[in-house]
Amino acid sequence: MAIVISFLLALLGAYLSTPLCRELAKRWGVMDQPGGRKVHRQSTPYLGGVAILVGILSGMGATWGAGGGALFGPVMILALGITLVGVVDDIWSIRPVVKLGGQLLIAGGTIMAGISVPSIAHPAGGQWIVGALHIPFAMLWMVGMMNMINLIDGLDGLAGGVSVISAICLGIVSIMGGNIPAGIMAVCIAGAGIGFLKYNTNPATIFMGDAGSLLLGYMLSVVSMLGVFSSTHTFSSAIPIIVLAIPILDTAFAIVRRLRRGQPIFSADKDHFHHQLLRSGYTVKQSVGVIYVISLALSLVGFGVGLGSTPTGVWVILVVTVLCGGIRWGMTQG
Repeated sequence: MAIVISFLLALLGAYLSTPLCRELAKRWGVMDQPGGRKVHRQSTPYLGGVAILVGILSGMGATWGAGGGALFGPVMILALGITLVGVVDDIWSIRPVVKLGGQLLIAGGTIMAGISVPSIAHPAGGQWIVGALHIPFAMLWMVGMMNMINLIDGLDGLAGGVSVISAICLGIVSIMGGNIPAGIMAVCIAGAGIGFLKYNTNPATIFMGDAGSLLLGYMLSVVSMLGVFSSTHTFSSAIPIIVLAIPILDTAFAIVRRLRRGQPIFSADKDHFHHQLLRSGYTVKQSVGVIYVISLALSLVGFGVGLGSTPTGVWVILVVTVLCGGIRWGMTQG
């Protein structure tokens, strides 16, 4: 019951607060202007990330007892902190190194709160003991995930939809593994994301901005560390890597691409996966639809790997079927 309540309150929280955030952004002039590498053609308000935060905090706060205040409290405070970092960047466009410093501060606070990766479960059973490496590993995972979601936030509804799909898969895995707090956090991400997507799908009337992408990346990293990486159950730690493969690979390719060109890693370009789809002739809706389907297929693979009870061939056939049908569907949109 706590799972359902969290999901519904997170959805309602984001759905009801997004229009307010949109009007405040317009009044305060917090707008994303078109031009350059941006796809949209008209000025669009930011601050959607604040509405996503409202949704997540509403869902988590309502089920505080089910998750334990000792765990939920620090995560909620740190989620607020990373959202503020994003809001500052959305309004004043702070330097990348300053934004990175804020991310490192939030990641360090999370580790101090007791959320880290002391061990990693592997598919063959048993665990790898991370030991003293748990701090740099956890820091890299959290900061990396924040920036990965931020990098794929280039089309209406893209980052939000991918985060929802990933959160649902990670939530199911966490709940089946007996980690209810992680499951509640995951459904809060999914609920808030769905509530926000009502206003963020093409043509979007509001953007999540860095406030939203950093928040979603942070929450997904926390859920994966709590519910999957250090699980003592049958679930493999490959699951979050498979489920979140799109932002992971897109970021990895971007880093390699910029290094080869002699560009700073944090510089922007128009060669991300979604940009390539647009250049291939897909519309914005089609591009987002295709990436949704790939994300769903990867989530199915991750879930199948975690269960380990279904022959691999069955999952391959299922994923290929979903991909073919979904891509065909995506091409008919927009």
